[in-house]
Amino acid sequence: DIARKVLEESMPARDAATNLVQTYTFESFIVGESNRFAHGAAVAVAKQPAKEYNPLLITSGPGLGKTHLLHAIGNYILAHANESKVLYLTCEAFASSLANAKEVGTLSAFRDRVRGMDCLMIDDIQFLSGMPEIHEELFHTFNDLHDKEKQLVLASDRPPKAIPNLDDRLVSRFESGLVAGIEPPDLLMRVTILEHRARDENVSIEGEVLTCIANLVDNNVRELGGAFNRVVAFSSLMNRPITQDLAREVLSGATAEPSAEPIASPVSERIAPEETARPTVSAPANHELTPGRSYLIEEERPAKAFRLLTDFLGGGGGGLVISRTNPKRVRQAHDLPTERVLWLTDREGSAEETIAPTLERIVYEIEDFMGKQPRGAILLDGIEYLVSNNSFDAVLMFVRRLLDAISESRYAFIISLGPATLKDQELKVLEREMEVIRYP
Repeated sequence: DIARKVLEESMPARDAATNLVQTYTFESFIVGESNRFAHGAAVAVAKQPAKEYNPLLITSGPGLGKTHLLHAIGNYILAHANESKVLYLTCEAFASSLANAKEVGTLSAFRDRVRGMDCLMIDDIQFLSGMPEIHEELFHTFNDLHDKEKQLVLASDRPPKAIPNLDDRLVSRFESGLVAGIEPPDLLMRVTILEHRARDENVSIEGEVLTCIANLVDNNVRELGGAFNRVVAFSSLMNRPITQDLAREVLSGATAEPSAEPIASPVSERIAPEETARPTVSAPANHELTPGRSYLIEEERPAKAFRLLTDFLGGGGGGLVISRTNPKRVRQAHDLPTERVLWLTDREGSAEETIAPTLERIVYEIEDFMGKQPRGAILLDGIEYLVSNNSFDAVLMFVRRLLDAISESRYAFIISLGPATLKDQELKVLEREMEVIRYP
């Protein structure tokens, strides 16, 4: 039915040449008081690249629209001057592409490509804090493009001066154009966003219910979209009308979903933002994963996580496993003969399918997998390995990006983690992001 279509959407189409999400346009961006200045600056840059503000740096917390505006700039430029060369990269993608170019001897080609753009957009530059090895390359890239009067657009969750260990020369250049901030949306804007979402999905929801949802999710536009999806999906799957009570039930995290096969009862809890007040949610004896949600499974070995995965896949859909354990052992131990299993390792030459601990590559594999079928589950076993090869801040942003994608899909996302493998503070940060299930 109509409501189910909300969770059956594939991942947004991304242009292979530019990395632009083609649906992220100015027309699909909801403008309000909290983002009007940044939106106006982005439109001005898109209409007259390198003439108005160069560079343009958009700052905001996660999920407020800065990435959308970067894509909108690029899409507008291409729509009005299709001969223009435009490229969107995350900071992580810039770093990994640079490292790969150095390794295989194609550094000159990398520089020609990046510095040959008419508009270069780099997202998440706050991660430059942990990447001193690319500061010099980015400094010269910036200078080369700026001297040629080419547009640079950047995005960050904080101003350049607040990025630890950032080269002073980069701070100066990043702040030499215009810095435009986005604030969290007010209630009126959140309701407007939900009204647009309901209209786009052809879902009928009363205004007071939308206001209720907007009051329950008050500081993140992406989370607001995920909340809308969960309410609509729950209404459809449980054949219940969409009311304020149902919205509160679903978004409180206290809903006990029906399930099929018994699993040993864990201690399950939904972690609230305040570390001092964590209300425990009793887990049903038959714990079942819910599409559109993400779970942090705390256990010494990932046995229960794999059990939850296989039970969920029994209802249909495909599974993707990314694990530090050899795929052959994974399939044998957990009865996953047909699921795709990637071995998370730097080892080369294995007969098994491997993936290096490069965050951007892992995101690509997951998003590509999700785009090929409407329902399924992703299990990631090896967060501590990713942290040791990157940084915790980089891994946290990587996880948040996946959580956002999962919240607008019919996929369940599982991270299996031994609690002792991370620092206490790092573990608490992850627990605030996901639904936690602890096994003794």
